[in-house]
Amino acid sequence: MNDAFEDLFSPAFLEAARDYLWLLDRGYPEGDVARLVGNRFRLSRDQRMILYRGVLPSSVSKAHREKQVPLVRILERGSLLVDGYNILLTLLTYRLGRPVFLSTDGFLRDIGGIHGHIHHVKILEEVVEALFSFFEAELPGVGIHILLDRPVSHSGDLASALQRRFDVRGLAGEVSVCDSADYELKRAGVLIATSDSAVLSRVGEAFDLAFHVLSCRYHPRKLPDLGRLLSPERKGPSS
Repeated sequence: MNDAFEDLFSPAFLEAARDYLWLLDRGYPEGDVARLVGNRFRLSRDQRMILYRGVLPSSVSKAHREKQVPLVRILERGSLLVDGYNILLTLLTYRLGRPVFLSTDGFLRDIGGIHGHIHHVKILEEVVEALFSFFEAELPGVGIHILLDRPVSHSGDLASALQRRFDVRGLAGEVSVCDSADYELKRAGVLIATSDSAVLSRVGEAFDLAFHVLSCRYHPRKLPDLGRLLSPERKGPSS
């Protein structure tokens, strides 16, 4: 974690995050609380996004942690359904030098901001290579199905490129483009690779694929861990 990222997770931000979590745990609306706390502590845009995407109510964090499975479970199951853009965008965000972090539920998330059309094609190709190297090295023989959202520009082209990588490497995998990956993931009833909170709330088991690829292929020196940074104390609102 470089100095700029350390500034994002400053003592003032952590105080704001504790207030935010305290209010969430008491049932206050997420959007209203995010605005209230963000304005009170004069958080930057990036800090507000980290707060919104990285701090979940304690009950939700606990439920998500209980759903998270280790790598060995994938090998036992022999199959994995992948939330394609969710995984690729988190890895791309990291390679672009933007913050990624472990949220209070233990899943790796990014700061957001990449929507609709993916630029940085060369870096995306590198990220895809890292993903497939992970599949080949860590998930041999596992049937992998990647879902992509049709509304994202050039999803068809990306799907074809990903399928070619499966074929060239001789991996058991397929890629599908659908109107809503979230909808298909929520109803699939199989082991899912995602960090999307809305999807996690509806599935039985989940694998943090982005975290594992990041750890195995990029070896980040340090990742901010909001679960640890906000623990053990649980303070009430600041006076």
